Amino acid sequence: MNKNLTALILAGGKAQRMGGLDKGQQLYKGRPLVEHVLGVTKSLVDSVVISTNQNFDFYSALADDVIEDVDPWISIGPLAGLYALVHEYTDLRGHVLLLPCDTPCISKEALMALISSTESNESKVSCLKTESGWQPLHAVIPVEKLQIHLPEYLEHAQHYGVMGFYHHLGCLPINWSNQTELLNINRLDEL
Repeated sequence: MNKNLTALILAGGKAQRMGGLDKGQQLYKGRPLVEHVLGVTKSLVDSVVISTNQNFDFYSALADDVIEDVDPWISIGPLAGLYALVHEYTDLRGHVLLLPCDTPCISKEALMALISSTESNESKVSCLKTESGWQPLHAVIPVEKLQIHLPEYLEHAQHYGVMGFYHHLGCLPINWSNQTELLNINRLDEL
């Protein structure tokens, strides 16, 4: 659907509320969480990269590539995955569609709304926003902005929240009314 669009699916968290299990591998309606996200993403992008720090063989079978956090930004959350992507792919162009592995109900329509926002707004981050607020791990980010601003931002950041970085770059809300699509699975009893 989009030229120069790479999906980065985040599966590198510690999953502390899930007892440290690899969240992306946990079954939801009979399939691993990450497969639900991949199912609506693959046809919309040029390539899929999964950011993880474990179970590389499992994720390698699902994506075009797998990356892990790199020094000096290991285990700082989603920004570590974004940093690893631009560190690994220095010739990357276009935009990154950022998604977590743990929102299995996300729709293709929501992702298309994010992606289509880049046609009129190529230089800002586009991020889903629902009635409960920003959904920062559902965003489209210009690669050039990541390459230029992320390393410096990380060097000077007081904390590593994604929204702080987005506001630094300029962030456009993409309002999405279907809150249930953003169901975030954090505990085993939610599966």
